[in-house]
Amino acid sequence: MQADVTIDKYFDAIIENKLQIVKSAPKKYIKRVDKREQSAQIVTNCPSIFYAILYFRNEILNYLLDNKAPIYTTEKLQAQLLDDPEPLDVEKNTSALLFALCVNNAYAVKTLFDSFPELVLKSSKAGTSILELSVRFNNESCKQIWQNVKVLKTLIGHQNKVKLNPLQTACLFGRNEILRFWYKMMSMFDELRAEFFKAALMLNDNFNNIVELAEELIDFEACETTEDDKFDSLDIAQLIMKDALEYAESYKDFDPAIKKLLQQLTNQVEKKPAKLGQLLVVTDTAYNDEEYDMIQNQIFNEKVERMKRGEVSDELE
Repeated sequence: MQADVTIDKYFDAIIENKLQIVKSAPKKYIKRVDKREQSAQIVTNCPSIFYAILYFRNEILNYLLDNKAPIYTTEKLQAQLLDDPEPLDVEKNTSALLFALCVNNAYAVKTLFDSFPELVLKSSKAGTSILELSVRFNNESCKQIWQNVKVLKTLIGHQNKVKLNPLQTACLFGRNEILRFWYKMMSMFDELRAEFFKAALMLNDNFNNIVELAEELIDFEACETTEDDKFDSLDIAQLIMKDALEYAESYKDFDPAIKKLLQQLTNQVEKKPAKLGQLLVVTDTAYNDEEYDMIQNQIFNEKVERMKRGEVSDELE
């Protein structure tokens, strides 16, 4: 039976989701790449497992992994995705996990991450790590990477071959959802919190997102905290600004305007009425529309009063 399955039929079977044909093919095919020039989504040099990921062939993916299919490209390949006019260039030695993130195959991401957690810190030829890419794309597949506590711990001391690390990427792309989640997690670990600001403050131009994050927490907008989390939004905001100022001061060439902005925000946190903080911490009890409007008006009126007193510049509003 194996002799009847040619290498071309084997690759076509993966694309067409014919698991039994894949299983009946000679095992040596698993380590081969598709050399055919074709007008399909993959141009050439595609390993078996990359076809399974691209076409979301989950059962075939599991079979290939069980039979130790190579999880790196051996040659450069190019994928033409259906919803993207630009082809996706995939360099030599790119991991299957990185490829799964690029095509947003959540099943493949979870399966590969569970099987090969060390892949998270592997980099592409350009020096871009999988963790950094998960921040950059931030699709459903990526959340499995950046929301993983084990992955967070790898942030300690981690630097890529290029100047950006995952935290700086989160700042650069304005991923406040990720920054907020990471900071809440990092507040449990002193060394992680320190790493957070060392990374974020290296690039002054990208620091505005940290400032915006602090403002969101100070103003209790879009805060996902619950009583079970045992996090008070105001406490988190105070920690953010305290840490940010400390690390800003440690960089002698740091932009003075940013330092001034941080100091203003720190003052803003210190003058925030405690009772307002207690009132607005999100709990399991939802506010009705009238209560919500009252709270939002209270926040707005307080902002106006602070501006009148000159405590906060227009830039901060």
